[in-house]
Amino acid sequence: MLGADGVLERTDQLAMDIHRADKQFLAMVRNLNRTFHLVHLYYYNNQACSDRCRPLPAWACQALVANKHIGMLNTRRWTPALPHPLDTPVHPQGGGCQVGDTNQP
Repeated sequence: MLGADGVLERTDQLAMDIHRADKQFLAMVRNLNRTFHLVHLYYYNNQACSDRCRPLPAWACQALVANKHIGMLNTRRWTPALPHPLDTPVHPQGGGCQVGDTNQP
């Protein structure tokens, strides 16, 4: 889906707007995980919330990954503020389905 591994190895970071939650999505995540760290999962599209995507709260999300050659994973235990205040929903008047959101479907 994203091209040859050589292309991925030369990519420092990748911002993605993902619109699926199926076996192809899982294969893509496994492929990216070989080369990249998940830096930030911006938000799940609150117009795509669905119980059918469990364990994910929606079938659409935005994510940022960074190549493992430019950064190291922080292995110390810490708890991020979720949802992050800068992660605004796609549809502000809609319901929520963010990680940590109490209004998930």
